[in-house]
Amino acid sequence: MRVSNVYRLGLKEFRSLRYDPVLIFLIVYAFSIAIYSPAKWVRLELDNAAIAIVDEDRSRLSRQIADALQEPYFQPPEAIGIGDIGKLIKPLIS
Repeated sequence: MRVSNVYRLGLKEFRSLRYDPVLIFLIVYAFSIAIYSPAKWVRLELDNAAIAIVDEDRSRLSRQIADALQEPYFQPPEAIGIGDIGKLIKPLIS
């Protein structure tokens, strides 16, 4: 493809932006606010999250998964039974 073709297509796209204010807003947002605000104010990673594990088979793999959930992202996992899941999740949902 020739450079002149790319140049003409680029100009055509910039001209079409004049008639699409929503797209201009999204472009400005994506390259400014959406980058700056998580970098300065918002933490996107977990911090000291409470977790519980239902480990019915007590296998080596399930122990490795539980051991991988470490501080400071998670609190130490609490082992619960399968019957306790509904009781523990219900207060979180409502």
